[in-house]
Amino acid sequence: RCRLVRTETGRARIFWKRGNALKSRFYGDLNDTSFVVFDKNGKPMLHFVYPLRTISDDATIGEKIAFYRKKRNLLGNDLANLIGIDRVTMIRYENNQLDCPYDVIIRISEALNVDRHLLMDEYLQFIDYPYSVFIKQRRKELHLRQCDLGEQLGVTRRQIERWEHSVNIIPKEKYHKLKDIHFIP
Repeated sequence: RCRLVRTETGRARIFWKRGNALKSRFYGDLNDTSFVVFDKNGKPMLHFVYPLRTISDDATIGEKIAFYRKKRNLLGNDLANLIGIDRVTMIRYENNQLDCPYDVIIRISEALNVDRHLLMDEYLQFIDYPYSVFIKQRRKELHLRQCDLGEQLGVTRRQIERWEHSVNIIPKEKYHKLKDIHFIP
């Protein structure tokens, strides 16, 4: 019996037991779809091919977090410790029982070393974009005053002003309301 382990450099190291001793050796290149074993002269001896692990385009934020966490061979507890949150909170994010805030998505993407946009849904991508500039420009394009837009969304003029100056982040339900009234194309 032997065990194949991927190193940080993407190379493969194979471990096996001979008697009571644990042996290991670098054997080849390992990537997401294959593993090649080379002989001493550098010729390929074996080439194992396996299916590429992918995630669907319509995956939830929790499914995306779990996918990339598992791809990095981390336990949920390990990722929670890396980003400084409770293990139960991480489980709730992955099970979509709790909305993952923007700042936590940023910390998770940094811990997993993935582009933050891979973990974001449409709303978080809107927040990540300079939404304050977009809201102000779009409001002016539509010839709306802050109080007019606020009335359509059920918020005060002051709240619109705070969004336009990035003082407050737009709540998810107000984002959907902006989409419903075709403010966001």
